[in-house]
Amino acid sequence: MRRDKDRVPYAGKPNGFYVWRSRSSALIDWMFNVCLGLKDGELTTYDPVRMEWALDTPKGFRRGLVQGIAESDGSVSIASQTVEFWIEQDRDFFAGLLQTFGVKSFKNRQALSVTKNEVAKLGMIPPFSPVLQTVRFLRLQKLLRA
Repeated sequence: MRRDKDRVPYAGKPNGFYVWRSRSSALIDWMFNVCLGLKDGELTTYDPVRMEWALDTPKGFRRGLVQGIAESDGSVSIASQTVEFWIEQDRDFFAGLLQTFGVKSFKNRQALSVTKNEVAKLGMIPPFSPVLQTVRFLRLQKLLRA
């Protein structure tokens, strides 16, 4: 893998973006095609994953998936007492994944939201890693104590 020349800002990306190049490998192809359920040419940024198989995996595996997604695309709002996951194309999958823990969620703008009534259940997972103790984790702890 190597970094290429960065893209300059344009209408769709006002801040530009980094460009990385890598060669394809059988392992990466397998991960995208089998694990994520993506077809060749589909991207996680724009295309929904097809990972229904993950809904029947052991609790620890599902917790790891929730934490990986939440640490990347989650946010906590103390003011509105919600936890949001900004995963527009994967909202249905993630809602199903949360439901395996008994957590109800709903679509709100481009996010999947968990409101105050369900946040206590969400805290039992927990969606943000207690090992990393990121700002998101600490905000959730504060929200749970409120």
